[in-house]
Amino acid sequence: TEKENRVIEVLMTSASPVQLMAGKILGLGLVGFAQLCLWLFSALSALNLARSVPYVSTLLGAVTPATITWMGIYFVLAYFIYASLMGGLGALMPGSREAAQYSFFVMLPVLIPVYLNTALMTQPNSGVSVFLSMFPLTAPTAMVMRMTLTAVPDWQLLVTAAGMAVTAVLALFASARVFRAQTLLAGARPTLRQVFQALRG
Repeated sequence: TEKENRVIEVLMTSASPVQLMAGKILGLGLVGFAQLCLWLFSALSALNLARSVPYVSTLLGAVTPATITWMGIYFVLAYFIYASLMGGLGALMPGSREAAQYSFFVMLPVLIPVYLNTALMTQPNSGVSVFLSMFPLTAPTAMVMRMTLTAVPDWQLLVTAAGMAVTAVLALFASARVFRAQTLLAGARPTLRQVFQALRG
């Protein structure tokens, strides 16, 4: 919307592309985090009531405080990765409607483990499961699934978190470069060559 009504031209005079992109991601992230805390509090309250049910008690036994901590870390890192990618997509497209058409392709990697959930649940330590859980774009879903099914080695958890952190930084700077190169173009859909030029420049 900012790009369409040209407000972005004013914003660009007071902040760098990286600052503007990071600020938007952090601001929206804090709003989402507040909502998540509310939902989490409600869910924990419901789970405490449900622990008296034998099946639920057995299921919750596999979820340890360490597992919840790693889930929180992966959630935050995944948010920064995909928020940066979506921000870059928004900068590339001339309007919000065009960006919405391509948003599925940005979110597809995080959905792949869901499509392969049968293989992940039956063989959580197979090569495919380990790869999906350590690849930064599929790790947010696959690693969480593996942690609730099997004991994941600590080195895999650390390597996955480090890879996601690096990917988040790279995605932010790549999106900022595209944003800087394309934000002042109104009504024109960039070509693939222009996208690569923006990433290099």
